[in-house]
Amino acid sequence: MGDSSKNVDVEQLIAYSDDLVRVLKDKRDINSFTQCLEHSKSLRSSCDSDFNQLQSSLQGKMGDSSKNVDVEQLIAYSDDLVRVLKDKRDINSFTQCLEHSKSLRSSCDSDFNQLQSSLQDYQKKIDVCKKKTEEAKSEVAADAEIDLLQKELEINDLELQSIPLQERRQALKKLEQDEMRAEVLILNTLDELEMLLLH
Repeated sequence: MGDSSKNVDVEQLIAYSDDLVRVLKDKRDINSFTQCLEHSKSLRSSCDSDFNQLQSSLQGKMGDSSKNVDVEQLIAYSDDLVRVLKDKRDINSFTQCLEHSKSLRSSCDSDFNQLQSSLQDYQKKIDVCKKKTEEAKSEVAADAEIDLLQKELEINDLELQSIPLQERRQALKKLEQDEMRAEVLILNTLDELEMLLLH
């Protein structure tokens, strides 16, 4: 009783008891407190059940032979890897393979880029060739048409100057035949020119 800390503890305990009595004085407070205790017990029981189930599950997995086999295989694989890389020559060989692989990849990328550039150049040349072919066709057709018209004018002048009516009819018929032959000749010439330009 001479110890002041003990006196303080007893006094605090008495005060706590008085507070508890006041809180539980009402029947509703008692019922609420009882329900809390029951809920706490139920929650504790559920936690214990979950813990036991988890512990049992872990023990079952630790005892599973397939898991043990996997671990053993992993250990064996690690040992093999250590043995392979134990010798410095093996490490150097592995490093050289990696470097060679990188070099080969770089070379392939370079070849691919060069090939792609060449294909683009060839496509440009093909487009230019097509354009020149079209222009040449147009020029040849225009020149042939001018020559044909010039010949027609010359023939017409001759007919009007010196050929009687019957002869003019025959001349016109011959002129039509000549025109047809000239058209066929022009078409054949254009086809041959196109073949030459493409090859």
